[in-house]
Amino acid sequence: MNALRRTHIHVLLAVALAGCAAGTAAPTPISAPSPTARVEAPNGASAAPAPMAQSANLQPASVALTATPTRSVVAEAPAALPPTPSPEPPAERVPVIEYHYSTYAMGQLTQMRTEWFLAQLDWLAANGYRTLTGAEFTAHLSGETPAPARSVVLRFDVAQSHFDDYAEVIVPALRERGQHGLFFILASRTVAECDGEHACWPTLKAWADEGVISPESHTHWHINYNDLTADELRRDARLSKETIEAETGHTVHGLCYPFDAVSPEALTILPELGYAFAVGGYTRNERAVLFADPAPFALPSLYPYSSPAAYPELTSHPGQTFATLLEPYR
Repeated sequence: MNALRRTHIHVLLAVALAGCAAGTAAPTPISAPSPTARVEAPNGASAAPAPMAQSANLQPASVALTATPTRSVVAEAPAALPPTPSPEPPAERVPVIEYHYSTYAMGQLTQMRTEWFLAQLDWLAANGYRTLTGAEFTAHLSGETPAPARSVVLRFDVAQSHFDDYAEVIVPALRERGQHGLFFILASRTVAECDGEHACWPTLKAWADEGVISPESHTHWHINYNDLTADELRRDARLSKETIEAETGHTVHGLCYPFDAVSPEALTILPELGYAFAVGGYTRNERAVLFADPAPFALPSLYPYSSPAAYPELTSHPGQTFATLLEPYR
C-alpha cells in the first residue's frame, strides 16, 4: 500500500516538474484511476481499493517562477538652488514728487500733460519704486521704521476744481498700477455733494477707504502762512485737520504749505496740533526726506514739470529728465 502511494506521488511530482520545465505550456491532465479500481500488492495479493481524489482530472498547480528585477538605486545629488538675492537695504532718502491734476499749467514752463503723467507713473512701476502711504512716510521721517528701498511719495495738491481729472485719470491710474497718493485737501473748498466737477467728501472718503489715497491737509483757507499771525495760523491748521478727519474718518499726518512757502511759526505750531510733517518746495539743498529727518516741518519736493518744447527734459530741473531726476533715489 505504501509503495503504491509513493509511486503515485512520484508520478505527480514528475508531471509537475515537467509542467514547470515547459515554461508557459499548460500541464497535461492526469486521468485518475476509478475510485473502485484495485491495485496489486507487491506480493501479488489483492489489496483494498486505494482512496483517490474525487476530481476526475487532477491538475497540479502551476507555479510561476518569475524573478523580480532588482533596480539599482543611485542617490542623486539635489539640484543646486539659485542663490538667494540679498535684500536691498532700506531707503535712506525718499523724494516727494509734487503733482496737481494731470493737465496742470502755470505758465509756459510749468506744465503737466496727461501722457507725461502716465509715463512717469509707468517709469516708477517699471523700475521697482514703491509709493508710500501717509503712515509709512511718517514712520520713515520720524525714525520709527525706514522706508523700503526705492520708495517715493506722490504728493497731490487737491483744490476745488478739476476734480473730474482726479476721478477719471489720476485715481484710476494709481489703482491700475497698485500705487498710492497723498492727497492734500483744501478743506474749505471741498463740498458735501458730489457733482463730478468739484472736490467732494464722499468721493475722497471712498478713495481713502479703498486704500488708494491718504487724505492730508492743504490748509483750510489756502492763505500764505507767512501772512498770518501765530493765532490765525493755529486756527487754520487745526480747523483743516479736524474737518478732514471728521469727513473721511482717516488720520491726517501732514500738511503742505500754500504756495510751498514754509512759515517759521508753523515749525512749532504744527507739531502741537498733532501734525507729523509739513511739505514745502525748494526748502534745502538736500532734496529728499531722510530717515529720522531733522526738519520734518520744512520738507522739500521735486517738480516733474516741463513745456511741450522741452519735454522729456524737465524745465523745473534743467538738464534732467524724470528718469535721471529719480535715479539717485534707488
